[in-house]
Amino acid sequence: MSAYSKQDSRQVIGRFHDNDTFWDSFCQTVPLSPRAYLGTYLKEACRLQTKGLLNLRDARFEAYAKRNDVSNIDRHKITAALLPLCKQWQEAEYLINLFTKDDLRSSITALLQTRTLPCYYVLFRQLRQHEGDATLHRNVCIALIKRGTTMDFNFAALLSSYFDLQPLPATFALRLQPYELSRFDDSYENFKAIIGRS
Repeated sequence: MSAYSKQDSRQVIGRFHDNDTFWDSFCQTVPLSPRAYLGTYLKEACRLQTKGLLNLRDARFEAYAKRNDVSNIDRHKITAALLPLCKQWQEAEYLINLFTKDDLRSSITALLQTRTLPCYYVLFRQLRQHEGDATLHRNVCIALIKRGTTMDFNFAALLSSYFDLQPLPATFALRLQPYELSRFDDSYENFKAIIGRS
């Protein structure tokens, strides 16, 4: 980070107290030098989002996402910073569609890395859109299994049953009956209840 951007960070972190002022400044400043400013503004965005003061569904943020000069690296930085703070799956899905809509691999990677229930539900919804892609589903399951947490194993078990995958290199404690598989198609609450089983 350059000297001037370090100095500028002191003028950004903690400076904003409302959504409109932040997005106006973000969209005017960050495109001038993303390397110097994006990280600082993302820290401030996280602070505001944690306090419930940031609206990700802002037209200015959407216009920024559509710019041709926003690099894939910067798109990844944005999703990596903001996805973990999304408390609603709809917000996470909006962010994913905004910054990785045409890149399924980037989308799945971002959602897997975040490891929150809202993001896992968005990932489930995306995998349903590629229902015939057994290789994709199996690769996601194996990535989940390698992590070894109860939530990851439960999610892998759900995906294995839902997409009727061939035997995976794991034994699942979670057993789903056929009648249960439709219960979380359009119900985040049921999805949470199943993934959160111990």
